[in-house]
Amino acid sequence: MVLITDPHIKNDPDYPVFSNGNDLEATSTDDNKVNIFIKNGTDVTQNFVGECWPGESVWVDYVNENA
Repeated sequence: MVLITDPHIKNDPDYPVFSNGNDLEATSTDDNKVNIFIKNGTDVTQNFVGECWPGESVWVDYVNENA
């Protein structure tokens, strides 16, 4: 048996997991934004987007306790 973990999330507003993460980020009520997804190192207002089997993907920031 081989366990495969695919921690990436399809970067698509029609994909419920992605849109739910964006909704959680948008509901932040103060300057401490929730930041569910890993951000781009050069522009921390944008999600880091990479390629994986579903195409463009984002990743949950598991180091952030808010995520």
